[in-house]
Amino acid sequence: SEEEILRLILEKAKVRNRKQLEYLSGLEQAMGTRLKFTLHPFFGFLFAVEGERMIHFIWELLNSHATYIWSLDKGGDEIKLQYRRIEDAINLVRNSGRDNYKRAYHDSHIDQDLVFNVIKHEDVNSPFVEGFVKWRHRLNELLV
Repeated sequence: SEEEILRLILEKAKVRNRKQLEYLSGLEQAMGTRLKFTLHPFFGFLFAVEGERMIHFIWELLNSHATYIWSLDKGGDEIKLQYRRIEDAINLVRNSGRDNYKRAYHDSHIDQDLVFNVIKHEDVNSPFVEGFVKWRHRLNELLV
């Protein structure tokens, strides 16, 4: 299963964002959804998490430095159409690059029908600050 593949990767490989992936895999997936993979530009996982008002698509690339979150109104399109919409956004990231995508979104040039957020994996190697706790807190703030 998809979850077994994720578990095997976390067990066998040295993964920079292991804590983030473990936390995301522990969240309940939105009803009727499964963990999905992306292969290009990098191997990653796409989680679908249902909040009270929105459904959140959380893209976590293996050994990445940030978590990408696209959110849509919960009462909107059926889940298949929402996945297609998010796949379109991920394709834009692939084609233009992460920095160009973020800049275009924030300048209101693309994907204005989505709520897009990035959570950087800060202080990962700091002996003084627990970066994962800050990341988890920020994520939970966004999952409305």
